[in-house]
Amino acid sequence: MRRAALIALVLGGLGLSPPEASAHPEDEIVAQLALVMNGPNVTEIDETWLFSAQTSQWLVQSLNQPQQGPLSPDALNQLVAIVRENTAPSLFYTRLLDGAQEPPPPAVSDFAAELTASGSLRFSFVLRPVQPLDARTLRLVLSDPDALMDLRPAPDTPLRLTGDGASACVPILDRNAPSPFDTPDPASLIARLLCRE
Repeated sequence: MRRAALIALVLGGLGLSPPEASAHPEDEIVAQLALVMNGPNVTEIDETWLFSAQTSQWLVQSLNQPQQGPLSPDALNQLVAIVRENTAPSLFYTRLLDGAQEPPPPAVSDFAAELTASGSLRFSFVLRPVQPLDARTLRLVLSDPDALMDLRPAPDTPLRLTGDGASACVPILDRNAPSPFDTPDPASLIARLLCRE
């Protein structure tokens, strides 16, 4: 996958020249999902992305921020704006299916960012569907349609359920499975739920 193109896109938004592609390893986003349930429906999807330490370092250094600790409000706003500009057209790499139908795009809000102790940049945001989605037929497809960035599951608790009704379902996460959408590349992640009737 052409991760170097994403680095160029992000750094271009900062008015900087990207590093040579051959000088840097492939990059990924480690994704973590939390589905908020109300009875048999999913009413909210919380996503957290963890960028690699090297990508995070490029971004933080370009903003003259310390390697650890909270980002300043100005830096946070700038970084969030860049991520939103470059991933909003693909709904932040997340598409939903309710059975065979793709529901209207959810509202996206509650952006937050922080630096971890290891220097990696963590982004989080919330997707709120226009209408509650049936947990039994819901699929979340996480993938970059331009194949610029790979999303892989967090090693610990990549998909968790919260809220009333969560105990009735078991989360299932498929990696590099065929996409249900008309795309040539497999989906990085497909999340679905196995629920008791």
